[in-house]
Amino acid sequence: MKIITQEKPVLDESKRIKPKIFLTLSEWRKGEGGMRKKGLFKHNYKKVENTWYICDQYLNPVKPAPFQIQEKIEKFCRERNFFSDKLPLVSVITASLNSEKTIEESIKSVIAQSYPNLEFIIIDGGSTDRTLEIIKKYEDSIDYWVSEKDSGIYDAFNKGVILSFGKWIAFLGSDDIMFQDAIETLIKHSIQFERERGTEPDYCSGKIKILYENGKYEGIFGKRWNWIEFRFKMTTAHPASLHNRKLFDEVGLFNAQYKIAGDYELLLRKKDKLKAEFVDKVVCVVREGVSKKKGKLGLKEAVDAQVKLSILPPSIANAYFYIHYLRFLGGKLKRKIIYFLKNLKNIRIRIQIF
Repeated sequence: MKIITQEKPVLDESKRIKPKIFLTLSEWRKGEGGMRKKGLFKHNYKKVENTWYICDQYLNPVKPAPFQIQEKIEKFCRERNFFSDKLPLVSVITASLNSEKTIEESIKSVIAQSYPNLEFIIIDGGSTDRTLEIIKKYEDSIDYWVSEKDSGIYDAFNKGVILSFGKWIAFLGSDDIMFQDAIETLIKHSIQFERERGTEPDYCSGKIKILYENGKYEGIFGKRWNWIEFRFKMTTAHPASLHNRKLFDEVGLFNAQYKIAGDYELLLRKKDKLKAEFVDKVVCVVREGVSKKKGKLGLKEAVDAQVKLSILPPSIANAYFYIHYLRFLGGKLKRKIIYFLKNLKNIRIRIQIF
């Protein structure tokens, strides 16, 4: 049930993050497309005195929504027991580069979300394989995609934030998969957080299932945010998270100099003032990526962020680097041993059969 209009969104440009409908043309542009290029747009919605209003990206009412849109929203609320006077737009941003083997499954998982008010933005780094061909196949379900050279995943994410209209923003890797109710689950918890505490969360996260080494070993990652623990290491699952737009207005965009720990550094900026909600449920599947294969680099970047933001003294930050790196190596060794024992068991079974 798509909630789409031909009205351009009303955007509040007074805030720190200035939104754009399209990116400025660059010399490295390989292509762009999506529903926005066809004049179709999505909005945030809020109910005021039994009427659903189109809102800006901060849920400030602008004007009543078309009648057919109000009917669609009411139908969703009834069928999914979505008891709220808000239907915020969620912007899902995917960064890709030569992802032909995995991106189609990732795209399908976003398109299949049960939450109806979702915009999908893909920032491609100039792929040379079949990635663009796959993206174009689904561009009637993608709000905006662009392919051009960038300086890494966090540069791509920053472009996505600038292009997003949503009150909430999620980041999904091109090799990650969302469960069908992932966004709906996270939105419901963020709304419940606001009801109970009288303030919006900055961040709402769930759990992820990690598939190591082509699915040979699985692990669960993600826990409730706790400042005492978080200042020492990343404990929340970034691919299973919603970020409030206000968070970026407060602390700025990702530091594109980081290659792996940019998400951790962003959340560290608010220190113990971060308002975080947690969903004790697996909502995404993540294949082993750069952050796991290059764990040492990720840990070094984390130390750099902890020291630069005055989270930890250099001596303590470096001491914990070695502790976490030994644990990282121990985890890799453990998975290799488990895989070896599983293979050994299978070999024995085959021998007995023959």
